[in-house]
Amino acid sequence: MFGQLCLISGPDSFLRERAITRAIAAASLLAPGASVNQIQASDLTSGSLDQLCSIDLFSTASIACIIDAQSTPAALRPTIETVISQLPDSLALIISHNGERGDATWLKVLTKLADQTDINQALNQRGIETFTRDEVTAAGASIEPGALRILIDAVGNDTRALAAAVAQLVADSDSNRLTLDTVGRYFSGRATVSSFTVVDDIVAGRIGPAIGGFRWAVATGVPRTSITAALASSLRQMGRYLAIAASHRPTADEVGAPAWKIDRIGQSARQWGDIGLADAISAVSQADFDIKGGAGDPDYAIERLIIRLYGIHRRAGRSSR
Repeated sequence: MFGQLCLISGPDSFLRERAITRAIAAASLLAPGASVNQIQASDLTSGSLDQLCSIDLFSTASIACIIDAQSTPAALRPTIETVISQLPDSLALIISHNGERGDATWLKVLTKLADQTDINQALNQRGIETFTRDEVTAAGASIEPGALRILIDAVGNDTRALAAAVAQLVADSDSNRLTLDTVGRYFSGRATVSSFTVVDDIVAGRIGPAIGGFRWAVATGVPRTSITAALASSLRQMGRYLAIAASHRPTADEVGAPAWKIDRIGQSARQWGDIGLADAISAVSQADFDIKGGAGDPDYAIERLIIRLYGIHRRAGRSSR
């Protein structure tokens, strides 16, 4: 691989990332002390290109990665061609490209110059099934055909989301055999898990589904901050409901919620109570700070928040009886 160009192309960003990781690992086996440098093609300048392809003072070899070459500045493309044609034996160059037709000319140039190519085609349904089954196998488990179908139906055809879902499912399973019942209970109906779904479980005091829903939401790309934002919004709505209800029946406009949701907000607000809501809003503010950099593990911060809110909800429920 050293002294050569490895070209990775294909429309799936996750599969390209996987291929880059494999290529780096393969090159590192040939030169264990090699330095690894990566850069987005859109960030390339003549200076950064020189730096990328230079050998570290403390290494005898270097692995350079240019990611998403379709975004390479036009002015630098001839320079990159020259670099590729004169690669020293101490440098392994890896370039990825999304394969889009709009940049076909540049891709064709890179393909001709490449010594190795790793082309990932868009996966059809059978390919998605094979990919998912391979993910389960790589995690040390197996999956029943029916369970595989439920998993893909719930998650969709996004390879990154499927890989995350498989990892979460295997990690939480007590068995290395994923059955129809196991996957059905864990994923059935959860393809559309969002921050609001998680918040609904938290507000209702359902700690198990809330933690499970949070893990699944994050694994499939829901931002952690959207969960705290949705939770803060829900708590504020309940607070407004209680404040207005002291004088008259709250309307949807006053609470800032859809009309169909008012009765449910009122019921939840009465369960939490003024003190409970104040404590909950304070806890959410702290968690929001933690996940934005105040704590080392944002996932732990939110799971701790869910547990704390469950305790507040239970105490509020007892005091309202």
